[in-house]
Amino acid sequence: MALTVVGGLLTSTLLTLIVIPALYLLLDLYKHVADPEAVAPSTG
Repeated sequence: MALTVVGGLLTSTLLTLIVIPALYLLLDLYKHVADPEAVAPSTG
Protein backbone atom coordinates (compact mmCIF):
# COMPACT_ATOMS: atom_id res chain seq x y z
CA MET A 1 0.00 0.00 0.00
CA ALA A 2 2.87 2.38 0.71
CA LEU A 3 4.13 1.85 -2.82
CA THR A 4 0.77 2.94 -4.19
CA VAL A 5 0.77 6.09 -2.06
CA VAL A 6 4.32 7.01 -3.07
CA GLY A 7 3.50 6.33 -6.73
CA GLY A 8 0.44 8.55 -6.50
CA LEU A 9 2.43 11.35 -4.91
CA LEU A 10 5.14 11.12 -7.55
CA THR A 11 2.60 11.03 -10.36
CA SER A 12 0.66 14.02 -9.08
CA THR A 13 3.88 15.97 -8.52
CA LEU A 14 5.14 15.28 -12.03
CA LEU A 15 1.77 16.19 -13.53
CA THR A 16 1.57 19.41 -11.56
CA LEU A 17 5.14 20.61 -12.05
CA ILE A 18 6.01 19.34 -15.53
CA VAL A 19 3.18 18.00 -17.67
CA ILE A 20 0.49 20.65 -17.11
CA PRO A 21 2.85 23.64 -17.62
CA ALA A 22 4.30 21.97 -20.73
CA LEU A 23 0.82 21.47 -22.18
CA TYR A 24 -0.03 25.08 -21.38
CA LEU A 25 3.08 26.30 -23.21
CA LEU A 26 2.36 24.07 -26.21
CA LEU A 27 -1.22 25.30 -26.45
CA ASP A 28 -0.07 28.90 -26.13
CA LEU A 29 2.50 28.36 -28.88
CA TYR A 30 -0.17 26.76 -31.08
CA LYS A 31 -2.42 29.77 -30.49
CA HIS A 32 0.35 32.11 -31.66
CA VAL A 33 1.03 30.02 -34.77
CA ALA A 34 -2.61 29.37 -35.66
CA ASP A 35 -3.84 32.97 -35.41
CA PRO A 36 -1.10 35.55 -34.82
CA GLU A 37 -3.49 38.45 -35.50
CA ALA A 38 -5.69 37.48 -32.56
CA VAL A 39 -2.72 37.46 -30.19
CA ALA A 40 -1.12 40.74 -31.29
CA PRO A 41 -3.63 42.92 -33.12
CA SER A 42 -2.27 45.72 -35.26
CA THR A 43 -2.39 49.22 -33.80
CA GLY A 44 -3.53 51.09 -36.82
